[in-house]
Amino acid sequence: MDAMEESSRIILNISGTKYEVTRNSLLTQVSSRLGQLASSLDSTKLEEIYFNRPSVPFEAILMFYQTGKLHLPPNICPNVFKEELEYWEIDHELMEQCCFLNYIQFLDSYKTKSDFKSTIKQSQDFTLSPLARKNRVWRIIDYQERSWLSKIFLFVGVAFVLLSVSTLALSTLPQYKRTLTTCEWYEYVVADDAINPEVKNYFMKYDCHLLKITTTGNEFQFDFDQKEPPQQFQPQKQHVGKRSIPYKGNPQITTSSTNVTQNGSIAEHDSQQDTLKTTFPTLTFKNDIFYQIDYLATAFFTVELLLRLLVCPSLKVYFMNFLNVIEFVVLIGTYVDIVIFNMKSGYKFSPTFTSLVDFIKFLRVIRLLRYCQHLAAVKVLKFSL
Repeated sequence: MDAMEESSRIILNISGTKYEVTRNSLLTQVSSRLGQLASSLDSTKLEEIYFNRPSVPFEAILMFYQTGKLHLPPNICPNVFKEELEYWEIDHELMEQCCFLNYIQFLDSYKTKSDFKSTIKQSQDFTLSPLARKNRVWRIIDYQERSWLSKIFLFVGVAFVLLSVSTLALSTLPQYKRTLTTCEWYEYVVADDAINPEVKNYFMKYDCHLLKITTTGNEFQFDFDQKEPPQQFQPQKQHVGKRSIPYKGNPQITTSSTNVTQNGSIAEHDSQQDTLKTTFPTLTFKNDIFYQIDYLATAFFTVELLLRLLVCPSLKVYFMNFLNVIEFVVLIGTYVDIVIFNMKSGYKFSPTFTSLVDFIKFLRVIRLLRYCQHLAAVKVLKFSL
């Protein structure tokens, strides 16, 4: 009888605190560490097993074996209890719902804080490298020292970002847009394969600078300036691109018989096409001042990027930063827009293309995070993004 009672009990010594438990209670969780131990021990004698583990959190573990309910001890750090659960090989999902939510929330918050500290440490290791300590220029343009030069550079950079983004937003308003000039309509006609051939022939016959335009809604009238001697205009080779906007207008080309006499008077004799009436889709460009501001901001951002790449301690670490990659992509997109707009290309007349480029330029506002990235609040915001 005594031998059976002894064989059904096990003494657990947890850092000097002894707990006498029945073998059957440990076998309720066979997959756990104690469950496997209970099934492997000799059942003919009383065993005492020593564990070098903290005894306070073990009380919750022992209660789990006795009652089948796992609770988070109120006076134990959830991260410490997590380590104990892992040691005793107990799944944390077996925890009761009353404690499980707090347990998961704490672990998520703890992991987030650990990752945040890790990113801060990586940033410090990057900026405190021997090359960075010797290179004061990097510390000034990265606003890591509170000198007056660094503050001036920060102020100028933020001012250019705000100026660029605000003017880009204003340029989308209809009152800040202009209609196309005759030479720009000439580029549009040449670049669009869907334009009526008669319209193309009219524009290619004259120098676009000698044409006068009269607009009424979508109806356009182009008149050749009769005060100047008629000139045959041979356009240069153009980069013609296909567009999806079909031409639906019916051009009307009127003619008048004119001839220039020796004394300069105009006599009606030869037939000369001088007036074109047609319809075009609604196309507008931003006012020129917006392009000039954008070129100025692009020049500053380019100089800044080249300076950063020149004094950067590590290009690999620099381009591993998400904000730096976005800045590089935005700058490349800006140069693509400048090149296409200054070429004789039909893409600059495409609303879809111009809207895409404007969206890329709007991403310049992200540069504000990089300018202020060493402020504590911005560090938290950047990590959250």
